[in-house]
Amino acid sequence: MITIQAQIEGILFVKTEGVKVSALAKLLKASEVDIRSALDTLSIDLNQRGIKLLLSGDTALLTTHPDLSAVVSGLFEEDTTSELTPAALQTLSIILYKGAASRGEISYIRGVDSRMSLRALSLRGLIERVSTDMYRGTTDTLRHLGVTSVEELPRFKDIQDALVIQTKKNSLE
Repeated sequence: MITIQAQIEGILFVKTEGVKVSALAKLLKASEVDIRSALDTLSIDLNQRGIKLLLSGDTALLTTHPDLSAVVSGLFEEDTTSELTPAALQTLSIILYKGAASRGEISYIRGVDSRMSLRALSLRGLIERVSTDMYRGTTDTLRHLGVTSVEELPRFKDIQDALVIQTKKNSLE
């Protein structure tokens, strides 16, 4: 049987953002005291590894070990200097034409998981998170595209209407 620490580690790894202790307790059907104890044990277990457990108030999050910052920054440098992939361009288009979109909506429209595209666009400053799971284009994106508003994008109204109709159709299925 997998330990509660391993379950928490897996959840935090997949979630990629902070998770409240109360949410972990509910999900794992455990008390908050047991979750906090498991978090303490997990933190000790991760002490000599490349990731760390960050506890901020009532929220737990996995982060990269601080000593790896130089190595990791080199990894991200490549992400911000190479050309955008077709997947990232699709993702950006969906966000711009919808005005704002959730990761789930984007993945559904594209038919594949869009986390990596969202990450690449975020690192470049082309999109920003406006809530837990909603993204929108930045003013830098518009500037790079040579427009002052999304309404100036090619066939904006037609494409936006098609996305709205598709989203409504999908929600009815």
